[in-house]
Formats: sequence, structure tokens, C-alpha cells
Amino acid sequence: MANKNIEMTVFSSFEELKKIEKEWDNFLENSGCEIFLSYEWCRIWWNFYGNKRKLKVIVFTHENNTIGLLPLFIDKLWNGFKYVKVLKLISSDFTLAQFHLPIKNEYLSEVFELLRNFLEHEKNPILYLGPIAGKYKNMDKINAAFETIFSDTYSMKIFKSNVETYFNMKKSLDEYLNSINNKEKADINRNYRYLQKLDSKFINTSVETIIVGPECFEKDFDEFVKMHNKHWQFLGMPGHFSDWPDSIQFHKKICYELLKKDRLMFLKIIYNGDCLGYEYIFKFNNRYYEFLNSRTDNSYYKNISTGKINFSEMIKYALTDKIDYIDSMRGKYEHKIKLGGELHDMHEIFIIKKSFLLKLNYSILKLFAKFYTILFYKIWYLRLGKKFKINNRKLSKFWIRYSFLGLFD
Repeated sequence: MANKNIEMTVFSSFEELKKIEKEWDNFLENSGCEIFLSYEWCRIWWNFYGNKRKLKVIVFTHENNTIGLLPLFIDKLWNGFKYVKVLKLISSDFTLAQFHLPIKNEYLSEVFELLRNFLEHEKNPILYLGPIAGKYKNMDKINAAFETIFSDTYSMKIFKSNVETYFNMKKSLDEYLNSINNKEKADINRNYRYLQKLDSKFINTSVETIIVGPECFEKDFDEFVKMHNKHWQFLGMPGHFSDWPDSIQFHKKICYELLKKDRLMFLKIIYNGDCLGYEYIFKFNNRYYEFLNSRTDNSYYKNISTGKINFSEMIKYALTDKIDYIDSMRGKYEHKIKLGGELHDMHEIFIIKKSFLLKLNYSILKLFAKFYTILFYKIWYLRLGKKFKINNRKLSKFWIRYSFLGLFD
């Protein structure tokens, strides 16, 4: 048993967890974690994607106070010969997400000791913790705790998997504009001026940005999805809501729940009655999560970068809300860097028992996943699907479950 009288409780259903919903979210906010591990997000994700998986939410407490929370589940993955048990974080597949690990630093070693006991009780599944958010600063402490608790009988591998873009907020719009290069600043101002020239006959016409509420959400969300997919299909890709399974239903359910908690910032940018686009943002822990966006393809605005106008409108709201920073999610995009985005490395953590058979099964699992990735993702999804303009192609549920192995590239 760990020191400091740490207690570990394992929950196997959200019916059991309902009683700690408020405590769960309070702890996540105090720990600086992302919305993607919040109670409501995890519950809805599990309802959509938890089929044939086993829920294992672990809560660590000290003197009745939560000091760690790991919303985990067990998945069984076929490697061509047998099923391999993997323990993952909720939301680590079937959607885009990244995480700070919700464990208090001063209790990492004690939590890891209990976690080790749990792994042994579950017959040593592979433990996958990730994707770890770019701003997570405790990787060195994770390494130190692992060396103290796990290293005699377990091995740990940490990989850099992707990058994440962040926009640190300034005190005012002028300060933000002065922080980016003069060319981008001038281009943003030029786009606003050009809009005015388009409709100079209208007096006091300006960009209007509204927060879409419950009464208009269904209609506007459908329009947002249509606009988003149309943009990506023009580029030869299906778009998020076409290729990720059940994503429209999942996000609508998430949004209706987050609207009740004032955690959704669904911005609609309008000019002279026309919708220029949408910014689909979550709000949690004094941050914005810029999950997706869309822009109009109306030829009337062909000489205007509506994307920059939409982004600028989001910045204005973030400044009003006194947001610390905007998490613009994973991936390197040059236009975001030019607008002041900073790149931070994301990581993946794998912990596996030092056993010849377990390591062999894991190695075979990676080879099996790599083979399937080449056939399905690289050849079919990326090459043939794009070549033959199959815009309704979807990501395979089977492949998504293996994607944590980091074999996209």
C-alpha cells in the first residue's frame, strides 16, 4: 500500500460516478486539465464509443480529497494471433483530444504505486497515457516517479507524436496585433476595410459576431457541418464530420450538455446578413479550445480572407472573456504560426511489463497495426479515396482503435 494513506477507488459505470460529478470537474479545473477529461465529456464519449470495452475510472484520494483521477478503459486489440489488453484514457480515440494528466505533482509516486498494483491485478495490460498536451510541464516528474516505482519490472517509452498550437492572450486587441508581424497585421486590417468597400452603400455595416444559443443551435450546427465539410471536400478530403464515425451525433450531444454549463462558444460571424463562417470552441479552465471552424465559399467574398476575419473575431471574444490562452488543437499550420501561434510538442506514454511474451505480443500488435495502416489509411483513405474523389469515405472504427500506436506518418 502506498504512503500518505492514499486510497484508490475503481468505478466501472457512470451510474456509480454520478455522485462525484461536481468533485470530478472541480479537481480537473484546479489541476489545469482540458475539457476532454471532464465528467460530461467522458460520459457522453463512453455512451458513443464504449461498446465492448470495460470502464475503469480510478479516483485517488487523500483524507477524502481527490489528488488524482484517471478515466481509463480496457480495450482488447487483435494482433493477428491473439487479443492484447490495452488500458487507455477515455477520449483518446474516436475524437480529437489531448490531456494534462490529472494527478497532483506531490502525489505522483504514491499514485504510480497504486497504479502499478492495479496493473498487476488486471494481469498487466499495456498502459497508454496520451496524447499528452503540449503545455503539460511534468514529463520529468513522470519519468522520476516511474523510475522510483515501476522501473524494476516495467519499461516505459515516451514518444513525441505531434505538435499543438497555442495562442497566448494579450491584454488588448492592439497588443495582440502588435505582437504579430506587420504583414499579417496589415492583411487583417485590409480584409476588414475591403468588406466596407464591398457594401459602401450601407451605412454602419460592420462584422457582427453572435454566440449561437440553444434556440438556434440545431440549424446553425447543421450549416456549420455543411460549410466545414464542403471546404475540405474541395481539397479532396471528407471533412471531420464525414470521416469520423458518429461524429455529428456525438458533437450535437456534447454541445447541448455544454450549453447548459456555459462551456460552449459557438460563434457565428455575420456580415450584411451573410454568414462568413463559424468558430466551434469549447470553454473550460479559463481557456478556449478552438476545435474546428468553417468559412463561406460565397464568391462574393472571394477576395477576402474570411478565415482571418473569423479568427480575429474569436480573439476579440477571448480578450473580453479574459482567457489565458487559446488551444488551437493538434497539427502544424503555417497560417496559425503567422498569426502568433506557438508550437508545443505532444507526447505519448507507454508502460509495459518486462515480460518476453508481453513484449512479443506488443511488437506483433504494432506490426499488425502498421500493415493495416498502410493498406487502409495510406493506400485507400489518403491515395485512392482522394484520387477517385470518394468524399463520403470514413475512417475505419477498427483502424481508429489502433491509431494510438502512432503509425499515421
